[in-house]
Amino acid sequence: MKIETIKNYKPIHQLFECFHNFPNVAFLDSSLKGSDGRFSIIGLYPYLSLSTKDGKTTINGKLSTSSFEEFLKDYLKKKREENNTSLPIISGAIGYFSYSYALKKNGIESQHKRRLDVQDAFLNFYDVFIIEDHEERLLYIIANGKLKTEDESIKEIKHYLNIASKSADEQLKTNVEKIKQTLEKADYENSEYMDEINVKSDFEKDEYIKAIKLMKNHIIEGNIYVVNMTEQFMLKSSNKPYEVFKVLRNLSPSSFGSYIHYEDFTILSSSPERFLKVKDNKILTCPIKGTRKRGKTRKEDERLKSELGCSEKERAELLMIVDLERNDLNKICVPGSVKVENLFTVQTLAQVFHLFAKVEGQLRVGTDIVDILSAMFPGGSITGTPKLSAM
Repeated sequence: MKIETIKNYKPIHQLFECFHNFPNVAFLDSSLKGSDGRFSIIGLYPYLSLSTKDGKTTINGKLSTSSFEEFLKDYLKKKREENNTSLPIISGAIGYFSYSYALKKNGIESQHKRRLDVQDAFLNFYDVFIIEDHEERLLYIIANGKLKTEDESIKEIKHYLNIASKSADEQLKTNVEKIKQTLEKADYENSEYMDEINVKSDFEKDEYIKAIKLMKNHIIEGNIYVVNMTEQFMLKSSNKPYEVFKVLRNLSPSSFGSYIHYEDFTILSSSPERFLKVKDNKILTCPIKGTRKRGKTRKEDERLKSELGCSEKERAELLMIVDLERNDLNKICVPGSVKVENLFTVQTLAQVFHLFAKVEGQLRVGTDIVDILSAMFPGGSITGTPKLSAM
């Protein structure tokens, strides 16, 4: 492995212009300034692809007799590398775990038919990483030498960075401004415009109301205490995913955004919530519950922020999720090590205020990522509590 540091560079989101069409590229984007998202990461050139769908495991496109979890646990044990740097990753994988994955692992039958023909979980192990440290203002190129020599990879990446540096500023400004103006002109409350872009929910209004009443009854009967009710929207757009991603990060910067470009689909995300962080055998989760929009004036902004922080309803909702996360962490942490910090802290984001907390603990010796996912995934703020009943 070889790591090269670059001091003078364009911001990583501009450099990504050169890489966004690369096969299986991943960009973990921390665009919110002064947030927990200190690093932004680009993953390039996967040498190992691991996925699972409906209980079948695929390794580099071929079916495997091992389960997803068995292979991952064994592979990470054999290939483990110590990270003695300040960087969040120097070797390893970037990917996703879907809600469908969680349902199957917990033996829960979904009430909905599969709408998207994608894997339940997908991990790409990358040969090359480009990382920006927003705090230290440094760019790192990490080459693992799996597909090419370290020197060859670094030379190639520096060539691309040189190209990106020359063209990124003007190109990014033009593209983002053009799409932003289009969005600002759109009347989202106008039903004709909504029909024009063909937005479709997976709920009819009467079905939605019926589902809410059903969940209220479950709360009254004591089956659940809080539940996260969601609906899925489908829409057609002439904009390409990467164009939408750039507008999203511009209008609503986040600590944990991502752009992952697979062969048949692309994932865009913009999240303020840190689900898990593991470092030096310590584990941290930061659940969010409770939201208020940002005010149009400073006075309204302060009022809404104070209203959220003092809301008994929002505080009770967060407290139930914090309790769930404490219980989940206790399954994998040293007894007595799980602590709650920053309970009921109001977080300020570009569009909203959130109420969040920090829960951390000391992992038991020998605990690996498969054990952690089994105990913690999905996060309680996504499900509700008790977790399995809410799911």
